[in-house]
Amino acid sequence: MPPPSAFSFPGGIGINLYVENLKKHFGGVKALDGVSVTVTEGELAGLIGPNGAGKTTFVNVITGLFAPTGGRIKLGDIDITGMPSHRIAARGLGRTFQITRGFEQLSVQENLLIPALAAKGTPRTEVDRKAEEIMDFLLIDHLRDELSVNLSGGQQKLLELGRVLMLDPDIIVLDEPFAGVHPELRADLHDHIDELYEAGKTFLIISHDMESIFKLCERVIVFNQGKKLIEGPPDEVREDEVVLEAYLGD
Repeated sequence: MPPPSAFSFPGGIGINLYVENLKKHFGGVKALDGVSVTVTEGELAGLIGPNGAGKTTFVNVITGLFAPTGGRIKLGDIDITGMPSHRIAARGLGRTFQITRGFEQLSVQENLLIPALAAKGTPRTEVDRKAEEIMDFLLIDHLRDELSVNLSGGQQKLLELGRVLMLDPDIIVLDEPFAGVHPELRADLHDHIDELYEAGKTFLIISHDMESIFKLCERVIVFNQGKKLIEGPPDEVREDEVVLEAYLGD
C-alpha cells in the first residue's frame, strides 16, 4: 500500500541535520564528548552502540529535551542549539521516545489529533483527514476508538510514529522503535519506515536491534562512551574490529 501523498515532500529542499562537536556533561560524566554527525536529506541512517554509549542523550540534546554543554546543532540553515523542544519540532525535526508517551486515557484517534491541533494553523477538517490517512497507512484504523492504555507494545510504537507523522517533519528520529515489539508488528514497522523513506522522508534510527538497523539503513553510525567510533555502510561497520571490540570486548 503506497504512503498517503500528504507524507511526501518535494525533493531538493535541502533540510540536513548538522551536529558539530556536541558535548553533554552530567557533573563529571561526559555522556557526549565532542560528537559530530550529519544526517542528509533523503537518507535512512542508523545509530548504534553498547549501553551507555550516549545514543539517547544525543537524541535528547538534538531535539531540545536537554541543553548541550557545548557544540552546535543546525537544521538546514537554522541554528537550533538550545532551542526548546516544541520549537525544534515546529522547525521540522520530529522524534519518538524509547518509552512511548501516549495519552493513556485518550483514544488512538484523539492521540493523533493532539499534536496537529496543538501546532495550530491547520483547519480541523484537514487535521481529521490526515489522522484518517495515518491510521489507514499504519493499519491501526480498526483501533481508532481504543484507549491508548489498552494497546500492545507494538501498537504503542505505531501510534507514536503516527503522532510524529501528524506534524509532517522533514527529519524523523526514532528512539528504539523495535524494543518490545512482536516480530509480526516489527515487520510492519520495517515496511512503514521503508515506504516513508521511499516517499522522501529522512530517518535517523537509534536501536539495539542490530538486525533491523543493518537491514533498513544505508549508513550506520557507532557511538561508544560518548564518542563517535565509526560510520559507514552496514557491511563495513558490521565487520569493523573497533566496533566488535566495543560490543564484545577483547
